[in-house]
Amino acid sequence: PADRVMLQEMAFVGLYSNLLDAYDDDTYSSQTAVDSFHSWFHDLTAGGWLRLRFTIPRGALFRIDFGARYESHLKEQLLVGRDELDVTEPSRALIFVGAQVESRLSNDFRLVAGLQTEIEAAIDDPVRPSGDALISLRYDPLNRPVSVGFSVARRSRMPTLKERFSSSGDASGRLANPNLRPESALHFSLDATIRPTRWLRMELTVFEAEVQDLIDLVPVTPTTDQFQNVDRARQWGIEAAIALTPWDWLDVELAYNYLWAREIFEGEEPSYLNYRPENLARLIIRGRPHRIVEITTTLRLVGPQQFRDPDTHNWRELGVYLAWDARIQVEPLEGLETWIQVTNLLDANYQTQYGYPEPGWQLWAGVRLSVGRRDE
Repeated sequence: PADRVMLQEMAFVGLYSNLLDAYDDDTYSSQTAVDSFHSWFHDLTAGGWLRLRFTIPRGALFRIDFGARYESHLKEQLLVGRDELDVTEPSRALIFVGAQVESRLSNDFRLVAGLQTEIEAAIDDPVRPSGDALISLRYDPLNRPVSVGFSVARRSRMPTLKERFSSSGDASGRLANPNLRPESALHFSLDATIRPTRWLRMELTVFEAEVQDLIDLVPVTPTTDQFQNVDRARQWGIEAAIALTPWDWLDVELAYNYLWAREIFEGEEPSYLNYRPENLARLIIRGRPHRIVEITTTLRLVGPQQFRDPDTHNWRELGVYLAWDARIQVEPLEGLETWIQVTNLLDANYQTQYGYPEPGWQLWAGVRLSVGRRDE
């Protein structure tokens, strides 16, 4: 709208339906057993956000974010021994407000500071609003190959409708928890980037998060579990990456992540957290054989994940899996991008949550049109 002022906006709506039936046996003809059921879920999400960025005195960049999101989850379930559907429809609105300032303290140091809050509304018993903050100091000298940054941040996450209201509807399985509180964490991060040559970049990050009220599945009885706030948890890890650009038309990046995530008990040994893989490796190769064509291939190797068995409540392990994705993007005209992407090319059979296999190979296609673009 004006020099040194940028306004970004986005609006979205999403609809999702899923029919789930549990039958007596593999003939799929009757539903008379105690654990048989017929459930139909309908989800609606809609919302958007606005972001205003402008330059303030001394060359600092100021940003204001405002967002709103509405969520509705309609569950229709027919249980054994009942003639009518059991219908529940929790819904809520989330409002997000944030402000951030970024400024160079000198030619070598850059400071970022921000505040944000998220408020839950349109629900009978809303959780308390969150209050988060960020401060980051980076040594980023001009025309030097080294950049080092340190940041401290407090971040919160509102519980989802699934975590608060999902239930199996009988004496076994999942119990709802409408009183679930937001989880929050104090994050510390130290990172460094080195560019010894034009074609080589190396990155290393060390981080730690002290989490309060972590939301996790907890056994309640031998046959039931529930999403609850875990009193205290700790997560720390290392992220390392090396990126090569041997030619202008080829980029190669290899990355490795290690994560230690445990629930902490006073006077006891730390316990695993559900579905946190300790090891993750990623290889990305991006080539541009022609000025209008870009080809990207990605390999992800994910290590074993510990999880608590929903039936026995004992700790078990999901095995290692390899996922391969590929994408071809063509820009025949300026402002017009077309792309085709295949995910899970190997058609690997793996799970990231027990009992819910990930899809096999999938084909995606898209078009992106940019109108009235101008250089930033």
